[in-house]
Amino acid sequence: MWSSSGNIYNVDGEVISSVQPSTNFRIWWDGDVLGELLDKNFVEKWDWQQNTTARLFTADDVRVNSRNAPVLYGDLLGDWREEILYETSDFTALRLYTTTIPSDVRIYTLPHNPAYRNGLAVKGYMQSLLTDYYLGEGMTTPTVPDILPVVYNGDQES
Repeated sequence: MWSSSGNIYNVDGEVISSVQPSTNFRIWWDGDVLGELLDKNFVEKWDWQQNTTARLFTADDVRVNSRNAPVLYGDLLGDWREEILYETSDFTALRLYTTTIPSDVRIYTLPHNPAYRNGLAVKGYMQSLLTDYYLGEGMTTPTVPDILPVVYNGDQES
């Protein structure tokens, strides 16, 4: 774990690195289930073996808010990885960015997970979104939630 105060610690509280990756948001961007780092207009991947970060994506000519956050980010298109919505720096357009990195991970879309969907609706761009199951290295395939759409039939719902 790490914070804006510096150093990376292991679970025993020992300092394992003095390199400080960005600390703003976690985002599922590339093809694996390890989270990446979203800050300002870029996505980076922490390489714990090399003790460094690698830039995966940079959005040009966009603005962020006072928290260095985009307008919104989350699984908006529905392949389980998250997209980023930015406003252009001249305030004339919204741009939706998605990864181009292939993935062989096949799980249901994140907004189908009740905890993730609630976070997307309530937290918006203010915090990283989480599922109610472990999404990461060594995970088991999550059970598809028992969610059914409401069908409107005239004056009654079924």
